[in-house]
Amino acid sequence: MIAIISPQEEALRRENLLQEIHSPYHKDLVPAAVPAHREWVSTLHHVFVQAYNTDKVRKEDLPKTYRICWRPNGKASWRSKATITNGCRR
Repeated sequence: MIAIISPQEEALRRENLLQEIHSPYHKDLVPAAVPAHREWVSTLHHVFVQAYNTDKVRKEDLPKTYRICWRPNGKASWRSKATITNGCRR
């Protein structure tokens, strides 16, 4: 078992250092974890959750797209009170 993230696993696959595997445990995984080539299986998935305080921010004031979040001149009052704690935005 090699526990690394997908870009490195994919590099090993391109170098033909991995072989196709079939495991009975694959059926327990989400479909995206097992690529069609079956030479590696993802053991980690990143999950991003967005939430907001409905007492302080109205639904109509939320950004309509993620791209708006990164505009320096865009309406950003919904994130003005955010703080970073241990690498997490609160």
